[in-house]
Amino acid sequence: MFSHYAKSLFIASLLLCPSLAQAQESGFEWSGFGRVVAGYLAEDGMVYSGYDDELSFKPNSLLGLQGEWQFDSKLSLVGQAVLTASDQRDSDIEWLYLNYRLNDHWQVKLGQLNTPFFSYSDVQDVGYAYHWVQLPIETYPEFLFKKFRGASIRFTPAFERIAFDLETYFGSMNDTASVKGSKVDIDLSKVYGVIAKLSYDKYRLSASYHKGEFSYDVLGLNEIQNVLTGIGFSDLASQFMSAGSGEYYQLGLSYDDLNFFARSEITYTTQSISTISDYLSYYLIAGYIFDPLSVYVSFAERVSDHNRIVNTVPKGFTPQLDELSIGVDAVLNSFSINNHTFSFGARFDTNSNVAFKVEVKKVKGNDFQFDSPLVTKGSAVLLLTSVEWVF
Repeated sequence: MFSHYAKSLFIASLLLCPSLAQAQESGFEWSGFGRVVAGYLAEDGMVYSGYDDELSFKPNSLLGLQGEWQFDSKLSLVGQAVLTASDQRDSDIEWLYLNYRLNDHWQVKLGQLNTPFFSYSDVQDVGYAYHWVQLPIETYPEFLFKKFRGASIRFTPAFERIAFDLETYFGSMNDTASVKGSKVDIDLSKVYGVIAKLSYDKYRLSASYHKGEFSYDVLGLNEIQNVLTGIGFSDLASQFMSAGSGEYYQLGLSYDDLNFFARSEITYTTQSISTISDYLSYYLIAGYIFDPLSVYVSFAERVSDHNRIVNTVPKGFTPQLDELSIGVDAVLNSFSINNHTFSFGARFDTNSNVAFKVEVKKVKGNDFQFDSPLVTKGSAVLLLTSVEWVF
């Protein structure tokens, strides 16, 4: 992980991009993006995606800056830093890699790269690039790592009417993810994948496969294991594994013309760790553009398999066993999310690379934080509005 000094130095250098660009006009280019997002969850005692019943500009407001130093016609250095207002995500360097173009069809990257899990992986932080105020977290969860350190190879052959893109990558990463508002340290010892994209006329298809080996450190997991072992529930304790492997599959399809657009993306994740449930997620979005105004409706869902661990700690015998059983349930529920959202919204684009958005989202499921540990699911309405820009 980058040291705090290195991160601060790099972020500061990107903030000084305009002056750097003037000083080195021949080799340096910079660009940026930003968003100010306000959200309000119309329900007491609940938190969803960082929002509660008080108006908040966290966690999605941010500023991103990207710089590219072109050494020659083939080799360049690319960096991107994101300054965020979120309590669950640190301001950090997202990209820092060497980019080498062998020719018009082959490209190699080496360094810290964006993990290409999704159709919107490259622009997850760039709200200006999509219609939602917030990408559906059922399909774009916070706990999937957004970056890795390693290499990627990209092949883009030339066809007359079809655009084709094939990419493979491999690497590793140590990072922190967010699970229901709690930070989780993840050690990704190995990850690799292959991504294919095909475009024809107004249609776009993407498919990808990813596999990784990882371990994670959840606050309280080791303590629960020790307690369970100490009082004779060693079989249950042994199932709380914190290391294993996982596979991820993705398929995306979209249609877009000058007015109507429709997109869908479906993902499936399976892993060897009993604590974490396998899950299927997808979204559908359709809308119409009355330039400069566009409107849309969207539905997203995430369905987890039944948890493979059965809580054998009984309730109703002693207060101590009740407390332990509730703690075991809480850990298991944190890794098993069944959720769906229905949302509709609007976007207004100005002529100066600025967009204004509003979104109303109805959420139902267990992807909430609750005041009471006895409450495991609920429903609420999330109201969002934002200003998005690129420069």
